[in-house]
Amino acid sequence: ILAGHSVLVAGNVQDAGTDESVWYLLDYQKGKAMPQTILGHLKAGIAAAHQDPTALLVFSGGQTRPAAGPISEGASYFIAADAMKLWDTGATSSSSSLNYNNNNNNNTNKSNGANKTTTTTTTTTT
Repeated sequence: ILAGHSVLVAGNVQDAGTDESVWYLLDYQKGKAMPQTILGHLKAGIAAAHQDPTALLVFSGGQTRPAAGPISEGASYFIAADAMKLWDTGATSSSSSLNYNNNNNNNTNKSNGANKTTTTTTTTTT
């Protein structure tokens, strides 16, 4: 289980490992290399899952930031991993569609992709 610590707010999600503006960070999380920490957690979780052919990687975390809209930490971590292409060739996935429409955050606007349709996936290794 990979526990989430923030949710996406939009922007260039492929930069989620370096760009704070992609995440809805609380004051105590800002300026503390949170995107890099999240990237490290994602890479470690995916690597651990690939070591065991029977593993199931679960991205955990609920809708903890009401102002960010209806997106969970778990879905945010999957979306970020997918956008950053962190999956190794041994990963397989089972997908379901998630409509991500975030107009409630002051850090985003329509020009930076606040309205997105993304995919949530359960990933296993083979």
